[in-house]
Amino acid sequence: MKKTILVYFGIILLFLSCKVDLSNLRSKQLTSLVNEESIKIERMSNDIITCLTGKDKEALKGLFCENIRNRPSFDDDIDKAFEYFKCKQYTDSFKKNTASGGNSWESGKRVYWYVLPKIDLLSVLFYNDVDSRTDMESRYYSIRYQWIIINDEDKTLEGLHLIEIELLNIDRFILGESIY
Repeated sequence: MKKTILVYFGIILLFLSCKVDLSNLRSKQLTSLVNEESIKIERMSNDIITCLTGKDKEALKGLFCENIRNRPSFDDDIDKAFEYFKCKQYTDSFKKNTASGGNSWESGKRVYWYVLPKIDLLSVLFYNDVDSRTDMESRYYSIRYQWIIINDEDKTLEGLHLIEIELLNIDRFILGESIY
């Protein structure tokens, strides 16, 4: 009788320990996915800031998906974005490393993944062409972008699709085309 109770007790303990380990495993998987997304968003946000503030046309073009960057007017659109985004010196930014978005999985593999991040505040200095009495002035932008990270069905769609540059509360410029 005592042996039977000990065996049942042992089975229950084994079951409970497996359950705890499974929930811990799922927690680690979710944490890993969130960390992966945060790292990717932070890198892309930094790349966008570097391209815009450095007026690096080729690098900015390279961030976009093949379908967008191969459009005949895209080079002119980037030039217009640089005209809109006035910057002589980058000063600061406030970025979030999380975003809305979605993904699809098949057989344990992510086959589609998109995010819609935002750089809430990008502070720059620029020369005011209107008033020559001032050296430099501050300007504040907000940047929202749409990015397909993975698309196994069509790799030409992987990359940025849209960057929306907003001069805070005044005007906005859209480079690319919205996926939603």
